[in-house]
Amino acid sequence: DLNDTKFVKVNRDGKIVKSFKLGSTTDDYEFVDMAELNGKLYISATARPINSALYRNNLEELSEITMLKLMREEFTSVLLVCDFESGRPKEFYSAKGSYAGNLSVSNRELKWSVNSIITAHYSPNRNAYSFWGENRTKTYTFDKKGGLLYETKSNISDIYSIH
Repeated sequence: DLNDTKFVKVNRDGKIVKSFKLGSTTDDYEFVDMAELNGKLYISATARPINSALYRNNLEELSEITMLKLMREEFTSVLLVCDFESGRPKEFYSAKGSYAGNLSVSNRELKWSVNSIITAHYSPNRNAYSFWGENRTKTYTFDKKGGLLYETKSNISDIYSIH
């Protein structure tokens, strides 16, 4: 739950020098990765509504088309651009119908991977609320100032599993 999430800044000696919380009353966030570039903290996360329609339905009765529609409506990748010192979000980017991937920094550019949901299935044999399907990765590349440079789409699909 995002309301219980606390981030800490640790110095080289392992001492906490700063801490901050992020909060939301409407979405539940799964934090995936963090990176720093040019004095900004970037946080990659997947947002889902706390009162999710997916979990209010009898999942075994949903068609795959309905399941896919609900997952695309409810899963959103979010890239939070935060002040490095305070941790306060200053801006954000989002990609609906996807779940967040990793961040990487090279050549003074930030790359954010986003996994677009292209098929969705429910597996009652695994455990409660286990979803799987196919995704296709998109990579968004940002310049050192945080401006979006370009998007790269992969032609390769992969299998995902969400619990």
